[in-house]
Amino acid sequence: MIDAEAAGKAFGMNPVNGNKEEKVISAVYGLGEGLVSGLLTSDNCLLKTGSHCSIG
Repeated sequence: MIDAEAAGKAFGMNPVNGNKEEKVISAVYGLGEGLVSGLLTSDNCLLKTGSHCSIG
C-alpha cells in the first residue's frame, strides 16, 4: 500500500440531489479509508457547469 498524503473521491453528478450539472469532489488527508468509512470529515468541492470550485 502507498503511504498517501491525501485521498479523494469524485462523483460525475451530485449524489445528494441527482443534478447532472453538478460534480462533487471529496478529499481528506491520509488514506482513503477514513473518507469512505465516514470516520473523517472531508473537504468538499461542488463544481457547477461553467463555474469554479467552491470548497465547503
